[in-house]
Amino acid sequence: MTTFPDEYIHYWGGIYIALPAILHRGILFDTFLLHPQEIINQVCSEACSEDDVLPLLPIQQAVMHELAEAEHDALIPATAQHRDGAFIERMKHHCWTPRKSWRKQA
Repeated sequence: MTTFPDEYIHYWGGIYIALPAILHRGILFDTFLLHPQEIINQVCSEACSEDDVLPLLPIQQAVMHELAEAEHDALIPATAQHRDGAFIERMKHHCWTPRKSWRKQA
């Protein structure tokens, strides 16, 4: 039985879970750890055509999330008002229009 370091198992474990084509083929995680790159190449070449897009790995998903947050923060002006962490846009109109007939003039 082959033993692997924890870092190796965690790295390839994220990839194993992120690629459902490997799970659907019935490949066990122990078998996958022995030759991960060859299995990925074989399964993806069979399952994926040129137009198919593979799902993002967990690390790539984290980076995409950070980039989206940075882009969102860049769109909000520095003078913006925030309440409870939410951006509040300043209204440029009044809720109630002034009416001259509102009060009776005596």
